[in-house]
Amino acid sequence: MAIEELALPLPSEAIRKHMQYAAWFADERVTRVELRGGELVVGLGDGADAAAVAAIRGKLERLAARFARMDDFEIREVFRTGRAGQAGQAGQAGEPPEVIEPYDELVARGWVVPLGVGQVALRGLALELLEFLDDRFVRRVGGPANARPEYYPGVMATDRLNRTNHFSSFPEHVHFVTHLREDLDVLDQFARELRDAGGWTPAILGKLERPMASPVVALNPAVCYHCYAAAENTQLDGDGFVVTARSRCHRYESGNHRTLARLLDFTMREVIYVGRPDFVKAERERGIALVRALIEEWGLAAWLETANDPFFTNDFEVKAAFQRQNDMKYELRLPLLSGSLAAASSNFHSVTFGKAFNITSRNRPVCTGCTAFGLERWIYAVFAQCGLDPAAWPAGLRADFGRWQASHG
Repeated sequence: MAIEELALPLPSEAIRKHMQYAAWFADERVTRVELRGGELVVGLGDGADAAAVAAIRGKLERLAARFARMDDFEIREVFRTGRAGQAGQAGQAGEPPEVIEPYDELVARGWVVPLGVGQVALRGLALELLEFLDDRFVRRVGGPANARPEYYPGVMATDRLNRTNHFSSFPEHVHFVTHLREDLDVLDQFARELRDAGGWTPAILGKLERPMASPVVALNPAVCYHCYAAAENTQLDGDGFVVTARSRCHRYESGNHRTLARLLDFTMREVIYVGRPDFVKAERERGIALVRALIEEWGLAAWLETANDPFFTNDFEVKAAFQRQNDMKYELRLPLLSGSLAAASSNFHSVTFGKAFNITSRNRPVCTGCTAFGLERWIYAVFAQCGLDPAAWPAGLRADFGRWQASHG
């Protein structure tokens, strides 16, 4: 008899939250993940026999063990701006409008067009808002630091990406780019199978013997990696430098892709700091202050708190605890109807990337850091908090957006 779901009791809210995300990567037969009370419930599609269910349960238990000490991690709030009305209630005087769920309406108006799992097209006010926000992040956060603009490709050589430890820290996110092997037999058979099938189907590759070349590039998972690669084997003359760049980024997140909150293909703006420790720390702190001033001017509700990266390895606890204890990662969260969304982060990497790419200052590896903005997440959070009518937005945001529109008319 096929078993269609299994339930795993979990002892705390923190562990349940992490497992709700991570369980999708436990086994390819997982088709649904949800929380019911204190249990994680995993759907298995058409079902599985008892042996398969036992194997999947074992994988889930291994994952849960990685997060066993999440309750020991303290979340410290750095600052909070504004106040949002409670879900389903109007805001009080002086507060932003109540938080709504905007996605279906954005789709209905044609401003967001779903194109596949984790993929969207943007039009109209959604695209205008994205470009406005990006412009302000460049001018108001990157500008005071004299950030020089740079442009990067959407892919990265796998040997360079390997030096960032991305493969070992986030193997579940990697999108490799490959191609059919340079072999006439493979190419001819592929074309023949394609014609016989009447077009592309994934089953075609299964009919070919070793059809794909080993990947030497991967889709870009973050903007700042290219900055460090571009500065490889350099000795800095001064205290450091600041760069800003915008790029498409890609992270495979299985069943977690949804709305604009978690896209497979998304746009990230970063302000990147490279140099001596005091320089990078000072620029990072200035970036935090500038972001706070900007969202206060716009009248948005948000808060900055300590965080850690979602390491997907057996040493998750060690890496995550080290980040939190040393304030190496902050997340700026904005309210959604269903909770909150990390729309920006502030990061300090110490000498990790200075060592990886041999970037030095006074014969020592440099430190690096960055302030990163997920632009699609920002527009989603702004629409959720402020509504879809700019005339009803908070006065500061409305006025600044109007100025931007006038200068880009």
